[in-house]
Amino acid sequence: MAGELGPKFTAIAKEIGSLDLAQTSFTAVTVALAIAYTEASAFFIQDMKSKNDQLGEIEFGLTTVAANWRQADDKSTIQVV
Repeated sequence: MAGELGPKFTAIAKEIGSLDLAQTSFTAVTVALAIAYTEASAFFIQDMKSKNDQLGEIEFGLTTVAANWRQADDKSTIQVV
């Protein structure tokens, strides 16, 4: 899951960051929109980075739980010597 979604989150953040949404790009009529768009894009980039980090944490947790289950299953299996 992280191998598929992680790069997509990073690509989305880069794409939004490459847009020219600087406040100087807007006319005097849309100053409020310039501020809103700039802040919204900054928030969205941070949100994508945060989702990527959370995805890594979820993957680590799932991997750890799977290893614990395998180990518990191996330890509880009766083995003939």
